Amino acid sequence: MPYYTTNPHPDGALRPDANAFCSPTPMVTREYGAKWVSLGHEVKGGVRPARAKSMQEVMDGVRVRLSLHPVEIIGVEGIAAGETLGTREPVLVHSKLEGAGASLSFTVRSANRTLSDNMLKECIAQFTL
Repeated sequence: MPYYTTNPHPDGALRPDANAFCSPTPMVTREYGAKWVSLGHEVKGGVRPARAKSMQEVMDGVRVRLSLHPVEIIGVEGIAAGETLGTREPVLVHSKLEGAGASLSFTVRSANRTLSDNMLKECIAQFTL
């Protein structure tokens, strides 16, 4: 199931728009961990340099730009949770910031490969300088 915005990004390409398909899912770290191991489709990617310079900035961006619930910040790592609108499929994001914005990596998990791929693309698009 593709989730694309009707508004192209500046380069003209249609990219996933998390706000159009995702809503925040409040949960605690223990719930996140249990959900993480239950989801089978994992994708990884990142940006260099990143728009954010602190993990708090990353989590603020995840909340505002990606419609995910920031679960916890642990040093230079952060975890966030959401679900698709309608079908309520869970999607989890783990982020790691290195060198005050020198690089930002993401690991996304869901039960749906397309959802994982699209959320990763949106993470990268939202945090690329």
